[in-house]
Amino acid sequence: MSDRLVVLGNGPVGKGVVAELVRRGTEVVVGQHTEPTDLPGGARFMRTDVLNKVSVTDVCRGATQIVAAFGFEYVGQVWQRKWPVAIDAVLTGCEASGARLLFFDNLYMY
Repeated sequence: MSDRLVVLGNGPVGKGVVAELVRRGTEVVVGQHTEPTDLPGGARFMRTDVLNKVSVTDVCRGATQIVAAFGFEYVGQVWQRKWPVAIDAVLTGCEASGARLLFFDNLYMY
């Protein structure tokens, strides 16, 4: 069975992961709200809302691995409200697909 990876988010970390996976010939799907204008050839895009379990489960269908590389604005109240919902949606998608999760924590400390 070949790997199908879903990368949720296409910021600096997501872009780097997608570029490397495409370079290796891995099937990659990028899931986020808006389609990246600089998506490398070989990667596909699926409109995804990480705050919606159905949306995340749809993009994760058939994936062997999920890369969580999304983030939210650096505001405590936003994080308190959005992170638990997003993580619940991502874990639901992983469970439904049987995929492993690779989670990139925030990079603000750097």
